[in-house]
Amino acid sequence: AQPWTPDIHNLHRRARTSLLMSMDSELQMTYSSNTTAAQIWTDLRQVYHPVSIESICLKLSDFHCVRLKPGHRIGEHLTMMKSRRKELAERGYQIDDYHMISVIIGSLNYEWKDAISKINQLSIAQRTVENVFRLLTEEETHIL
Repeated sequence: AQPWTPDIHNLHRRARTSLLMSMDSELQMTYSSNTTAAQIWTDLRQVYHPVSIESICLKLSDFHCVRLKPGHRIGEHLTMMKSRRKELAERGYQIDDYHMISVIIGSLNYEWKDAISKINQLSIAQRTVENVFRLLTEEETHIL
């Protein structure tokens, strides 16, 4: 006997139906039967969740003000930083690795000074977000 596998087509149809049922009937009529749930979702986000300069500025300000709180795990902190970077990218504001690393270093408190020194010793080619995340995760064992 084969394990149960989801019927992807059925899942997409249910997602599409759920989206259509949640909207006004006049809006439902604007979508053909060939429109996918993903297309409907994208259209709705563009219409009802427009990206404003104000929202980008607020997200950017939040991103730059994040600080690692004493006692919090570095993994959680880095995951949060990554998700904020992703949110900004979704709004059309790209943050390159150099900028991301600078913001991460700025978010660390004094007890991370040795880790920051190690980051600064990395060659430019090695100074990637992934390598910095790995180094910080390894250094956490010395701090906690």
